[in-house]
Amino acid sequence: MVSRSPRKSPLIALVATLVAAVGLLPGSAGAVPPDDSPGAQFYAVAAFDLVILRTMGMCALIVGTGLFLPSALVSSPGGRDAIGEAWDRFVSEPAAAVFERPLGEF
Repeated sequence: MVSRSPRKSPLIALVATLVAAVGLLPGSAGAVPPDDSPGAQFYAVAAFDLVILRTMGMCALIVGTGLFLPSALVSSPGGRDAIGEAWDRFVSEPAAAVFERPLGEF
């Protein structure tokens, strides 16, 4: 029986070489000072508001619109005021938070 030695793939050698080369590079990311200017902070807050909070607000608006009908049926014996309160809570407030609130203001 002839035993064969395992042959290393050239891809593994290439990946190992690239990892070693990247490890030897000087860290240039730490050389850039953080930007603490008020403009940069506003853009970070506005990006968080736009990407995270407005998306969650849109989901709340969609779910609230779906929940308004059952809540209106339950609150209808209370009259128009009760239905108006349900509309405000489930639809108007999330819509105002998504569409009317200025970007970056909470």
